[in-house]
Amino acid sequence: MDRKMTLQDQNAFLQTFLTGWYAEGGITVRTSGSTGTPKEIFLKKDQLERSARRTVKFFRLSKKSRLHSAVSFEFIGGKMMIARSLVCNGNLTFEVPSLTPRLPDVEEIDLASMVPAQMPHVLSHLEDFSKVRNILIGGSAVDDRLWDKLVASGLNIWESYAMTETASHVAMRRVAGPSGARPHFVALSGVKIFPGPDNCICIEDEDIFVQTNDIGIFYPDGSFEVKGRKDDVIITGGIKVLPQDIETIIRPHISDIFPSFYITSVPDELWTSRLIMKGVVAEEKRNLAPDEIKASVRERLEAIPSEILPSKKRPKEIVIIDAIPLTPSGKLIRI
Repeated sequence: MDRKMTLQDQNAFLQTFLTGWYAEGGITVRTSGSTGTPKEIFLKKDQLERSARRTVKFFRLSKKSRLHSAVSFEFIGGKMMIARSLVCNGNLTFEVPSLTPRLPDVEEIDLASMVPAQMPHVLSHLEDFSKVRNILIGGSAVDDRLWDKLVASGLNIWESYAMTETASHVAMRRVAGPSGARPHFVALSGVKIFPGPDNCICIEDEDIFVQTNDIGIFYPDGSFEVKGRKDDVIITGGIKVLPQDIETIIRPHISDIFPSFYITSVPDELWTSRLIMKGVVAEEKRNLAPDEIKASVRERLEAIPSEILPSKKRPKEIVIIDAIPLTPSGKLIRI
């Protein structure tokens, strides 16, 4: 939505969902548009119920449970919080989505749904959010810096792997482990996840089959990791690179200057595509001249050994931006 969402909007989305649930045998939902124009798809009620039951079982929710949605009911993550509350007959509360989520005045919440962009506020108000037994994060991936902070928080947090087409998440992993390390995603009960062409992740859930554009690494125990999107692969200097791999390598070296950044590219006659890094300068560095900031980042990138970051994978240009471009559901747009 272009304008700021209101409580009236949330209530309208809620009523539309309930109409579809009770009278129309399903709901129409918009995809996130992370790789193109958002589209509308119809999800049947039995698919919604099946997905909701998995989550209810996983978190052991019941009619005594309290669920809270800090995300929009416009998108599948919010809609499925409604479905989960209906399946377990629990108590659902919600708010107007914002970067500063607020919990209802209750003693305990069994499951709260949020997006990564809301977690910095949670981390700065740990006492308020300690009453949440489980925080479910979705909508976009959790970056390395945020991951380590979430692990250190002591909160019980779960990162989901989800598709709109599969009625929300089909796999999860707990936010835990030593710095820089993450557990692998594990498929929920009844869901099959396996590699397809180009190691793209395929999902099978009874009569539902989705071949995603997410590139996966698969392990013998059935768990998996998400390396990035096939759409994001950049051909530069005759090699294929995933921008997420480059971001992981350089983040520890520049995070104090660019706490938020991403790798993208532009056409180039010599390189086919020229790698570019775009980032938002840290507040405490904004008194420095742009050229000074860029020179400092280049110096740090050049100091990374070539066996770790080959010259062909080094950004050829650094661009300072005011904000990271995101879809309405919080996913990065690599423009």
